[in-house]
Amino acid sequence: MAENYQKPALTFEEQLEHLKNYGLIISDHDSALSQLSTISYYRLSAYWYPFRQRDKDSNITSNFAEGTSFDDVIKLYEFDRHLRLLILDAIERIEVYIRTLITYHLGHSYGAFGYVSGSHAPAWESIRYQNLTTICIPTQERGSKK
Repeated sequence: MAENYQKPALTFEEQLEHLKNYGLIISDHDSALSQLSTISYYRLSAYWYPFRQRDKDSNITSNFAEGTSFDDVIKLYEFDRHLRLLILDAIERIEVYIRTLITYHLGHSYGAFGYVSGSHAPAWESIRYQNLTTICIPTQERGSKK
């Protein structure tokens, strides 16, 4: 199927020209070219999708809504990037908190190496628990050599 694909690869300049031909306003050519070459046409295409015009049957066309600028697309991309970083930060804090609760419970209930025995683990598949202990047991051995 890939053999039948007829669209040629475009340079960044050609990609920018392609966007202009569909009505995207480029106020700063050099900045837009820099953004396109660092973020990529394909990645940005998800962010310019909401700015594309619809035809009379409400199908998305290749043309951009009047007045849409490359800056509008970049602002949406930047918003999404910052939102993603905030969410990942929150997820990391939750993960660390949950791991702290688990290690605190295991340590106080079963000793420093309570995680080694599968009987203290939740109802995990034995292979998943074996994978975990393969990683953890060398840590236990290093700790006991002191």
